[in-house]
Amino acid sequence: MTTQPGWERAVIDEMRAAGVAGEFPVRHRGSSVVVPETAPRSAAAVHDLATPATVYRVLLEAHADTGGDVLSAVLGALRSARRADAFKESVVAALDGAGERGQRRYSIATETYGRLSVNRGQLTGAIDAAFKAAFPRWRQSPEAGARLLCKADPEYAVLALQTATNLSADQGLRAGSLREHLAASLLTLAGAAPGSTVFDPFMGTGTILQVAARRFGVAACYGLEVATEAFQVARQRLSDRRCRLFNVRFEAFDLDRLPEGKARLVSNIPFGHRFARIPTTPLVELIENPAFGAGHAAGHVALLMSREQAAEVAAATRLRARNVLVLGQPAAIAYG
Repeated sequence: MTTQPGWERAVIDEMRAAGVAGEFPVRHRGSSVVVPETAPRSAAAVHDLATPATVYRVLLEAHADTGGDVLSAVLGALRSARRADAFKESVVAALDGAGERGQRRYSIATETYGRLSVNRGQLTGAIDAAFKAAFPRWRQSPEAGARLLCKADPEYAVLALQTATNLSADQGLRAGSLREHLAASLLTLAGAAPGSTVFDPFMGTGTILQVAARRFGVAACYGLEVATEAFQVARQRLSDRRCRLFNVRFEAFDLDRLPEGKARLVSNIPFGHRFARIPTTPLVELIENPAFGAGHAAGHVALLMSREQAAEVAAATRLRARNVLVLGQPAAIAYG
């Protein structure tokens, strides 16, 4: 199983809360590969996860303790597989016997970290050659078909084929929007649950609050947004009576409206070139408000922001900072 880079903590928390047993070793911390020790049939459970996750079946892998460069070991196995036709057998098995039926298309994604023997282009070429030798009638296409993924660093390399995912390509296409699955990750980290209250002081078009109401069954949602156009979109999307929306700045909102110590502060803080930065000092004052259980061990806060500001917030509060990627852009979560 793999997830969006940096979001593995939320995925693991959700899987444990759902009763999935076993250990969850995390490899490739820079790219968030989570490998749960679960039965193969549990792969279908990914569709029920609110957090972003994709399940793969391992075709080839190598560890540093196998001797030599791990990526060289994978490439050697690919060459061997081409001679023995084992590669085709493993792909067919991963496709549950689909063989060469269907659309006969495939795509290859590769990610490498650290100093390795070959670059991504060479690695992709080797995988492509092995696949073409096994399936000469298939053609490479990024849009559909079998999806192959190879990730490698100096300690571990894996080549796998996607079998299930809860992500779709049409999410998060609006400027400044947040994928629903990543919104769910923030809500998971903040401990959102039935009966809780979620407060989003920078709600934009309301994705976080929409997910909180629909997927987490919260008792109440409070959202603030100063941009009139975005506020109007949010008001149309969030017609649920549990959602109370305000077209005001967060400094002007009376936090006494929220249940003390029980509200969850979850938001996508504006960052990047398109949006003006929110000053850190009033943001820290907001985080430390008693409404969000300041000083408590239980996590009530999860904020997505720039990496620079997350470091500043973590230094001034009890929160931890974790680097992530969002739609390919560097960001960080301040949570706790």
